[in-house]
Amino acid sequence: MAVREDADQLVRSTDSQHPANLICELCRKFYTLGWVTGTGGGTSIRHNDHIFIAPSGVQKELMQPTDMFVMDYNNRQYLRKPT
Repeated sequence: MAVREDADQLVRSTDSQHPANLICELCRKFYTLGWVTGTGGGTSIRHNDHIFIAPSGVQKELMQPTDMFVMDYNNRQYLRKPT
């Protein structure tokens, strides 16, 4: 399965409980608490058949949902990669 043409829809949501939004919020909190460095640490959330993955090398306190990778849980192929 290749990266989806509508892949950005996987990470765009106004729901604060959406995995892409949760990862951003958690990374900001973890950074503020000193639990991760600016670009270190890995964070991911599995939601149904998708895995939402925070990128490495991105400032955790500045991360946006559009920075996320999304992987299909069953076949382990990326559905979305950040541009």
